Amino acid sequence: MMSALKAAVSVRRRVSALALTDGMVWLPTKGWAGDHAALLSERVPTEAEAEAGPAAAMMRPLLSRFAAAAPHAFEEPAGRWQGAAPAEVLAAVGRNFVASDEPLGSTLHAAPHELVALSAGTLRHPDTTHAAEEAVFHFLTRGADGEAAAANDAVRAGERAWPPPPPSQRLHALLAVLAVSILLAVVAVMLRAA
Repeated sequence: MMSALKAAVSVRRRVSALALTDGMVWLPTKGWAGDHAALLSERVPTEAEAEAGPAAAMMRPLLSRFAAAAPHAFEEPAGRWQGAAPAEVLAAVGRNFVASDEPLGSTLHAAPHELVALSAGTLRHPDTTHAAEEAVFHFLTRGADGEAAAANDAVRAGERAWPPPPPSQRLHALLAVLAVSILLAVVAVMLRAA
């Protein structure tokens, strides 16, 4: 997707929402990174970087193949853009649901002009897509309705990103309603008996 965002103005105009689940790239200087700037700055390690460290040496052939298949994904994100730059599109309508022990949808990063990062509700990277599925599709639906940028601005303003309360809160609310209903029924029976 980053390749398409960088390559074509027409793509950037049509993207109404972009949801990543623990989206990240590998950078020679950082290793794995998922922050706003990193997602648009993936590059193949130089020969010198590959010689300097085993991780860069291992990643160089793999990233070279990726760069051959999707060259725009590995271009620098600054410079030659017409219309909205990829970084602007990513910040406006993108969300990254990342591995975290916080509840699903908790705001982890919401700086202006940067990608909003929310908790996927799991610490395990392989589980982020499944764990965040409901929140991801809720956001994508808002994007289809033209509301993704407004939804991200609301998160930046401090609003909750994921509206339904956690299941434990829903269960407590249901039990409270049930308890009140039983209490009212008991009171009604007692009043009739009196």
